[in-house]
Amino acid sequence: MLKPLCLFVCIWGSLIFLIPGCDDAPKSKKAVKSEAPEATPAHLVLYTSVDPLVVGPIIDTFVDQTKIRVSIVGDKDSQRSYALAKQLREDQHDPKADVWWSGEIFHTILLADEGLLQPYASPSSTDIPANLKDADSCWASVGLRARVLAIRQGVTVADVSNLENLKASEIAGKIAISRPHVGATSGHLAALYVLWDEYRYRIFLQTLRENGVKMLGGNIDVANQVAAGTYDVGLTDSDAVDAALARGEKLIMQYPDQRGAGTLGIPSTVGLVAGSRDIDNAKKLIDYLLSPQVEQVLIEARYASWGVRGDTGKVKLMDIDYKKAARAMPRAVMLAETVLSGKRVVE
Repeated sequence: MLKPLCLFVCIWGSLIFLIPGCDDAPKSKKAVKSEAPEATPAHLVLYTSVDPLVVGPIIDTFVDQTKIRVSIVGDKDSQRSYALAKQLREDQHDPKADVWWSGEIFHTILLADEGLLQPYASPSSTDIPANLKDADSCWASVGLRARVLAIRQGVTVADVSNLENLKASEIAGKIAISRPHVGATSGHLAALYVLWDEYRYRIFLQTLRENGVKMLGGNIDVANQVAAGTYDVGLTDSDAVDAALARGEKLIMQYPDQRGAGTLGIPSTVGLVAGSRDIDNAKKLIDYLLSPQVEQVLIEARYASWGVRGDTGKVKLMDIDYKKAARAMPRAVMLAETVLSGKRVVE
């Protein structure tokens, strides 16, 4: 009996040393367990009031170069910067956007004043003039448009090169502007309010009212309806007229007040949204949007008339304090909406 028992113990002891432990587990199984999950691609949200036909190819190039996905949130011409600025304010406790790119400067300044844009001194902004970027680095400009008069070919007007001459009787009932709160119109009115005094500004509005000015949905509407012959003269943006001219419409674009204060230049502006969830990649997008290369694309697409880094040739631009005008904009727009609608201003 002892011999078989001893033989069994010896065999069992040998088998114990043949059973693999945890450290001897197959290498492939260990590799599978320690594998990191695949990284989620970066994804930015861009709020922009720049023409979507212009923005699309610019952002496509950025995505191709960086592999950073970008969702574009825009708005229709009848609202543009006004509506997007309102949306950014509504988002402030739960920001949805990472980058702000406005087709104008005035709402951008107000958003920065409210703390809805955060400082970022982009290396692409170093050669941008000081008056076209924020001293606290909350925004910088790229591309310049202008406020212009769209005049239907064949219309003879004594002299509408001066805005205050829009009282000409030949164009009574044939003058159009966009609603005062829309797009660059609000900033233009604010600039006139600052350039003149309130009394002179009110006289200008009353003159427009008495000469039958019509308020339309947006600046593109103004250019298109002048081209269609509905109106003879429209106060609008240079890109709206350029787009109509590119389609072969019979319009003349005139820069107002060239013998006076000059026409208003409108830079588009870029800023980093406060509360962005991907600041590092948002900065990459801002660097790209402020680059000379993107500015050249804006010019070639006839969205911008000039670059912020160059000169405007023979066109005289208004010398205006953009921040002062932006802060006067609520008052200027309220007066314009009231007077042009034929209502009494309540102080």
